[in-house]
Amino acid sequence: ERGPLPKVIAIDIMLQITCGVCYMHDMKATHCDLQLDNFIINLIDVPKVNDIYVHVKLYDFSISKVEVKDNL
Repeated sequence: ERGPLPKVIAIDIMLQITCGVCYMHDMKATHCDLQLDNFIINLIDVPKVNDIYVHVKLYDFSISKVEVKDNL
């Protein structure tokens, strides 16, 4: 409806995804099925400041693994 996302919002989405994956790595877990279908992206209008807030969540951990070893 609105057209393409501004680059700033697209970069914010990528950073949130990266932070989520890094957090899982720090917790010694891996998702094993990273694909666009496994992310929820909420675009929330903030009318008072005429801006959009983006909130990204990763879900569907059905084939996740815990206790992943470092390859170093």
